[in-house]
This record gives sequence, C-alpha cells and structure tokens, in this order.
Amino acid sequence: MDPRHLAAAITDGPTGARRRAWIAAVAFPERVLGRSHEEEYAASLHKTALLLSFFAQHDIKNVDDQEAISEALGAVLPLDMHRKMYVPALRISMSPDQWARWSASPHRFIGAYAQTELGASPSSHLREPRRVGHGSNVRAIETTATYDADRGDFDLHSPTLTSRKWWPGGLGKTATFAVVYARLLHAGTDYGVHAFHVQLRHEMTHKSLEGVTLGDIGAKVGFNGVDNGFCAFDHVRVPKDGLLLGAARVAWSATGELQPAPASAPAQWGYFTMVKTRVFLVGKAARFLARALAITLPEVAGRPAVARMLYPSVGLALAAAFAGQALHQLYQRVLLARDVPELRRLHALSSGLKALVTTRAVDGIDACVRAGGYDLRLGHAVPYLRAEIVGSVTYEGTFDVLVLQHGAALRKSPPLSVTRRTWRLDEPDDVVALFERRVQNLRDARGKSAFWTTKLSVAASELQLLLALRDAAVAQADAPTCRVLWKLWQLLAFQWMVESLHEFRAEGMLSSAQGDALVPTIEAAAQDLDDNILNVVAAWGFTEKEKRLLHAKL
Repeated sequence: MDPRHLAAAITDGPTGARRRAWIAAVAFPERVLGRSHEEEYAASLHKTALLLSFFAQHDIKNVDDQEAISEALGAVLPLDMHRKMYVPALRISMSPDQWARWSASPHRFIGAYAQTELGASPSSHLREPRRVGHGSNVRAIETTATYDADRGDFDLHSPTLTSRKWWPGGLGKTATFAVVYARLLHAGTDYGVHAFHVQLRHEMTHKSLEGVTLGDIGAKVGFNGVDNGFCAFDHVRVPKDGLLLGAARVAWSATGELQPAPASAPAQWGYFTMVKTRVFLVGKAARFLARALAITLPEVAGRPAVARMLYPSVGLALAAAFAGQALHQLYQRVLLARDVPELRRLHALSSGLKALVTTRAVDGIDACVRAGGYDLRLGHAVPYLRAEIVGSVTYEGTFDVLVLQHGAALRKSPPLSVTRRTWRLDEPDDVVALFERRVQNLRDARGKSAFWTTKLSVAASELQLLLALRDAAVAQADAPTCRVLWKLWQLLAFQWMVESLHEFRAEGMLSSAQGDALVPTIEAAAQDLDDNILNVVAAWGFTEKEKRLLHAKL
C-alpha cells in the first residue's frame, strides 16, 4: 500500500506550508535529560515565548493548527491550559456581553482552570473516604462563593484543607487569572457549582493578591515543564461581574438582586470545557501511541514474533484516531446548536472513549518499551513519550469514574436492536452485530454493580472504535489501503473477542468451534500484515528526520 492514501484520512494537523512549519517546530530548543522541575519550567517559558512568536510569524491563528504545532514540540507548556481550558471555559460560561468585554483585551490575561480540589484520603475514623471535588464529581466541590447583598460582591472561600484547588496547570507560577468553580450560596440557599472569573496575581508585580495562597505542587513523573499548582482562598472578595452568567442558574434582576434564572442553562454546560478536553485526549492518545509504534516497529522488524504482538496496537491507534475525529465533529455540532440531548450523548461517549483509549494507549506504549528493550532510565524517545502521556489516564477523569458515568448513561439510552441469532466471523456486519449483542446483554442481563457497569462501558467503547475503523475502511478508495484497514479491523476485533470470550459465548452467540478459530485467524491476519505494517505507521507522517529530532531532544 502507498501510505499517502492512509495519511490523507488520518491527518488532522497542519498541511502544506504549515506542515513545513510543523517540521521546523520539532527542531525548537532541545529537552535535556536530568533537568530539575524548576529548570524544565524555565526552559518551557522560553519555548512558550518562541512558540508565540512562531504563531505570529506564520500567521497561525487556527487553534487546531496551534495545538498540532505545540504538540510537535514534544512537551506540555505552561500556557497550554490557558489555550485549551481557560479560554474555552470563558467562552462557554460568559454571557455575550461578558465575552465581548473580555475579548476586547484578551492579552491582559494569563489564565488557569481551577476546578479540581485536593480532597482527602480515607482515615480510620471515617466509614467512607471523603468525596473529592473534580471534573468527574462536580457535586463534591467544597469551595464556596457567598453573595453579600450589602456589599454587592462575593466572598470566595476555601473552608477546609481539602477544598483548596489542586493540580491545575499554570496555577503554580504562571497564571494571573483563573476560572474558579465554587458553590454559590445566597440567603441560605445553595445554588450549586458556578464558574467565577477571579484574579489571582497582580498583573504587573505578579504577586499573589490578598487572601490568595498559591504554590507549585512540585516535580512529577511527566509534565515537569508545567507549573501544576494549588490555590486556597481566604475570604477573597470577587466583584459581582466575576460570576459568569452564560451557563448560570441565577441571574441579576433589574434592581441588581441575585435571583434564580427564569430559564437557566442546564447544569451540563458547566462541565462542557472538561468534555472538550476529553474529546481532544482521544486523538492525542492515538497520536502518542502511533509515535511509539513508528519508532519501535522498524527496530523490531527483524523479529516477526515480537513485531506482531504490536499489530493490535496499530489497529487501536487508527481506530482511536478515527473515533476522535467523529467525536470532535459531534462536539462542534453540540457547540454550535447548544443541543442539550446531544451534549448528554457527547458527555457519555467522550467519557467512555477517553477512559478506554488513554488506558490502552499507555498499555500499547508499554508494549513498545518491552518489545524494544528500552531502558526507562535512559533518554530514549519511547519512554519519554510514555512519561508525557501517562498522566492522561488520570487527569480530566480517571478510568474508574468515567466508565461508571458512561455505563449509567448507556442504561438510560434506548436499547440496541439486534435480532439475528447466528453469526459468520468472515462477515464484518456479523462481527459488528456480535459486539452490539454483547453490549445489549451486558446492559440488560447483568446487575448494576461497578464491576458490570465497567464491563458495559468497555464493551460499548470497543464497539465505537470498531465502527470508526470500519467506516474508514469503507470510505477508503484505494484498494490496497482498504484491504490493509480491513485486516487491521479484523485483527483488533478478534483480539478483543479473545480477551472477553466468555461475553461472546453468552447465550450461544459463538459456538465452541468459532471460539477456537479466533486465535488462528488472528495469527493469519498478522502474517498478512507483515509486508505493509511499516507503511501503515509511515502514514502518520512521523518521518525519520522527526524521529531523530525527537531522540535529540533527550
């Protein structure tokens, strides 16, 4: 196959002149192995300044192009959360008038997204661990914003140790403002969690404002170029205009009184920025896995048995890339139409896919580390890629939380209609129907415990990934590329069937003979892919020059 045909389908970054700019961006200042967190942060500030100049020089204003070029630098930067979460949070949470005033002078602000709180570990005198307030459990947020009608402002306060904001990128040293999520209290009524635009540091001196305690949480496994931080509020006064009204469940009356909004926005819009980040992470995890495979497979090509163990990960990277594209299109439709039912569907889909794809992408990179025999202590690109993406398994929702949210939504959704009773494994439609029946069985016939809800979420996400890869194969006009995509689809589907064979044997869905045939079919499909697997990973566009530059960063 000619990798250019597949490249046209999976490329969602810059092309043409901007592709050349992307190549140039890869060669930006090198990463030096062994630098401290403080040294990494200082280097990242320099890299951020170069990146902003780079955007201006090439007139790159499209946020997706900016993100692709930023990712090419090989590190997360201190201003990333400003672009990825702070500005989108303002856009969705502000009223049109507030947004117009903010966007008149956006360069005044360096922002963070302050939602997640420290929480607490279980202790001997507690029957249950304290709930931790974060994007996957907004109702547990403890920070309060009490409206003072006499003064006409809000009293923002962190009432407990566990209520301090913890982990937001850019909060430790960089940000001067933040979108802060707090419980809005007024006249004895708790109106729930609302978004506030809060100044944290003086714009000129960069010193913390009165009542605001800020700090850096320190060194981490990865992301050491970013100042993930903490923040506590000691009765900080926030002007009434600091309440963001675009998604609020309260409003200002004609006389300036705070009152319930006559037609309040659904609560789901309050976490839309978090949903956007989950949508983005599906594609990002696919690209990181693809990079690791593009580096490892050529190095193990002379050991077919080792290389073939990585082929399902190649299929996963492609399936996740295509599923990420479809998810992003759904996100754009929801944003434009403000469609609440579709928002709920987007939230469920993005939760399940983010949980599964990030976890399995890291597992796939681990398999690359083992296949290549890479030493995690040395400056090799694959362990470095792992360190830079492993945090995605945790931030913006951990696996155990997101699969429960996804599974609960699946149980409320209309059932899938699967009527056939016999299946042929050489028919893609039959294989899809098997995965649909599996989802339906888990939805209807099992209990609602965390164990079975997790199984349901995983099954539904695997189905979505297979549908995305199938649709890409169907849409591929080049016959050799189409055949390779179908082989990868078959390999991935059958691999997942083997891993959960008991679920496919339920109610006689698969016979014993069909179950026994899965592994030989997987082995035959892997052998058929030997001649083209390097062309598949080449389609991602990670050239030898780029791989050498990535190594050079270390």
